[in-house]
Amino acid sequence: AMMTRQITAIGKVTFQELLREKILWSSFVFGLFSVVLAYFVSRLSFAENARLALDFGLTAISLIGGLIAVIMGATLIAKEVQSRTHYTVLTKPVHRWQFVIGRVTGLFGVLAVNATLMTLILVVVFSLSHGRLTLQIGQSLILQVVEFAVLATVACVFSTFTTSTLAAVFATGIWVCGHAMEDIRILSNKIEPYAIRPVLKAIVAIFPDLSRFDIKAEVSHMIPVSATTVSLSLSYGVLYALFMLAAACFLFSRREL
Repeated sequence: AMMTRQITAIGKVTFQELLREKILWSSFVFGLFSVVLAYFVSRLSFAENARLALDFGLTAISLIGGLIAVIMGATLIAKEVQSRTHYTVLTKPVHRWQFVIGRVTGLFGVLAVNATLMTLILVVVFSLSHGRLTLQIGQSLILQVVEFAVLATVACVFSTFTTSTLAAVFATGIWVCGHAMEDIRILSNKIEPYAIRPVLKAIVAIFPDLSRFDIKAEVSHMIPVSATTVSLSLSYGVLYALFMLAAACFLFSRREL
């Protein structure tokens, strides 16, 4: 109970601290602007204005949420170490792994709030465009939130042993590769020279396959997504995020401070 209380306390402080970050609100305002712009653009298109608004909105949520996850995840531990503020927490009877879990929990809270607010705005805009809310839209949004959790924990792993700038660069690279996973998988079997194939195969094996969380095309074209596919993707995402969180705890515990 004591351990949970300490993690919760660190999580709360982190949550409040991250809510004050300019990057969060500037990204949110940009996302809000994108979704509202989608509504006006969709009014100009005579054909399927609801679908256009939905495409635009889901893409905006995906990009803004991903960006916040990467940038905030990258600064999560590194900024504390660089500014030496972690000493005030770690001098108390708090284990390093509790510190990491608490920080990540706070970030998850912020990502959830951001995704919820943007989803509400998207629902309003979509309804104004006379769109019909479907199960797929809900599935897509849940999968996107899991993707943000994966990105945040990946960035946090880098944040435990390098600077926040480098952590953001590495995490962005993984974000891009993760969405191109299908192409990398195909390339890993066909590319010449052969020497590159093992490298690509290693990327496929180690990096998160973020294309699993992207069902925007299916949502847009009203193609049903099976509950099995969604639950497998959710399980994959949760397990990957937990594994990354464990790695971050391990690396930060071993670090010389």
